Amino acid sequence: MKNAKITFISLVLALSAYAPNALAQATPLSACGNITSSGSYQLKNNLTSTGDCLKILVNDVSIDLNGFTISGAHTGAAITDLSAARSVLAVSHGILYNFKTGINLAKSGTIEVEDVRAVNMVGDGIDGGQHTVVSGTQSVGNGGKGISLGADSTVTGSTANNNTGGAGISMGVQARVTGNTANNNGTDGIVTSDRSLVSQNQTSNNKSDGISVGFATTVSGNTAVQNGLRGIDAAGHDLIEGNVTNNNTTGIFGDGGGSLISNLAFGNKKNGIDNGTAKEATLINNNASGNLGTGITVTCPSNLVANTALGKGTDYSPLLANLKTLGCGDNNNL
Repeated sequence: MKNAKITFISLVLALSAYAPNALAQATPLSACGNITSSGSYQLKNNLTSTGDCLKILVNDVSIDLNGFTISGAHTGAAITDLSAARSVLAVSHGILYNFKTGINLAKSGTIEVEDVRAVNMVGDGIDGGQHTVVSGTQSVGNGGKGISLGADSTVTGSTANNNTGGAGISMGVQARVTGNTANNNGTDGIVTSDRSLVSQNQTSNNKSDGISVGFATTVSGNTAVQNGLRGIDAAGHDLIEGNVTNNNTTGIFGDGGGSLISNLAFGNKKNGIDNGTAKEATLINNNASGNLGTGITVTCPSNLVANTALGKGTDYSPLLANLKTLGCGDNNNL
């Protein structure tokens, strides 16, 4: 017991000794300018600029905005790599306001953006290259895209609303988009390229699709409501599971043989689930009832098991024409 107490006291003393050194390592920033040395930086006050503010000229840079705001004049970027490839960069804990672009690190990679609010940009709120992680961040009210990232990137727990000139969240291949909100954007709420994961997001009132994905992507547990075109638009060979789509033009559209499992597509203005001319699709336990067009449309050979497609509008009586299987046969579908 005595040895345990000594060990605990030693640990506390070690941490106490370390903490001031860790803080001392953060170089204070009190004005816009070039960052020419690797290391950690921390804002000490609000900053304003008529062009680019913080220009990162080296690798391995971490910027803690420390709760402060960097404000611009509709030009330049709050934080930029000046279109030169940098790596291992981080930005956290503050507000970026009124630039052309909030974070312009599109040429760089291995980036972390955490707890940042990018507001009222002329163009995009946040641009990052490959291997970027954006978490707990808001990109809202911008004139371009909310968040735009390169391949093998992640957006989680973030909000991208009211971005008038593009998608709320736009991603490259092998993206991971989880637990976000993307509403009222100028095109799609969320768009990804191939081999991605899109899960547990909420999208509504976007001018085009709520969620639009490339090939071989998993789309699960999302809600897509009142989007201008499709709630979910899948390029093909995707897994679409456990999603809810309501009051879109079309609930779910698949353009290639994929798997649609346990989705709810109701109250859409045209079709509930439309697999178009794509063959070799698998549809299991989906409910596409009460849509104004066809409940489920799929081209055979395909596999349909235990799906429900009842009525149109508020008429939930079984209608044969509401399940267009085009020769697939009936495997306990209603």
